[in-house]
Amino acid sequence: MAKRFTKQERHFCYLLANGYSVAEAARMAEIDSAEQLMQRQSLTECCRSARPQIPDRVRGGLERLAFGDITDAVRLIYLEQPQDGQIERLDLFNVSEIKRGKNGVEIKFFDRIKALEQLAELSDDGGDGAEPFYRALNESARRAVGGDCDEV
Repeated sequence: MAKRFTKQERHFCYLLANGYSVAEAARMAEIDSAEQLMQRQSLTECCRSARPQIPDRVRGGLERLAFGDITDAVRLIYLEQPQDGQIERLDLFNVSEIKRGKNGVEIKFFDRIKALEQLAELSDDGGDGAEPFYRALNESARRAVGGDCDEV
């Protein structure tokens, strides 16, 4: 009888199958010994069989860009002297560029709107389901700039 996986192991496998690195998946699933876990053949087979096809992985990556958290990138700005392994534990998937100069750290992120547009193109319904979202986004942007623009 096959051993059942713990909730953490299942979460780790899900993350790994959806494009996260072993280190990222282990951190997010709160697993300390990912290397030992990856040596278990039953778990690696489970993760491999759960791996989505390329279009699903692309969609997953675009979703991470469009809706991902930037908290760790903000943390990076305030790290003056990072300790060993501290940076590796940060989720910087949404970061496209980092520059450190004499005036501090500059971080550029991938464009969320472009990721949303790509997701709309990948959608099965031809993007029609995203139209209300784009209208709401444009209305929100229009209000944020004082209503002086026709479309963002």
